[in-house]
Amino acid sequence: MYECHITILGDPTKIEDVLKDTNWHFSKIDGDPYLGSGVKCYATNNYSKDEYALSDCLLEMNTIVAYLKGQKLEVIRMKVEDILYDKRF
Repeated sequence: MYECHITILGDPTKIEDVLKDTNWHFSKIDGDPYLGSGVKCYATNNYSKDEYALSDCLLEMNTIVAYLKGQKLEVIRMKVEDILYDKRF
């Protein structure tokens, strides 16, 4: 499973509203351990390796980033994680 994250700065309400028109999920955090203090918003999506190559994920990410920038949002990071194990309780 590929887990794709796009970090966005700006008004969380506006960002969440923009993402409602996409298949990306909204979340936010106040203080990111790597990006520092302040509210950071995230667009997240998961892709099955059985159905998507990494290049497909990157194409999808670049497409949504172009859309977000077209909505005057500030994208500061794109990240793809290769999920090897994820057990929830």
